[in-house]
Amino acid sequence: MESRFLLANAKWLDVALTFKAEIAEANKTNLPGTSSGSRGRPKKLFPQSSSKTKKRKVELLLNITPERLNFATEMTLRKGGRRDAARIVKEITESSP
Repeated sequence: MESRFLLANAKWLDVALTFKAEIAEANKTNLPGTSSGSRGRPKKLFPQSSSKTKKRKVELLLNITPERLNFATEMTLRKGGRRDAARIVKEITESSP
């Protein structure tokens, strides 16, 4: 069956195809709204997610000690240039029982 198809369509199967540079380049780029060419439904940002989705996303954090979470919060604020907020988080977490 395959050989019959190849014989019947040999003429157009042997033609070399060339594409314009714009088309070839467009096929290399990612689709809008996707990261690294991933497919499927786009991910929502955390604040825009439903409470059920938020609970599922933070489930991993429940096993981390509060001290580690506090420190990570402080470091994230510092990295974002919010040194005053980082200092306040540090003061609050060190002063509370």
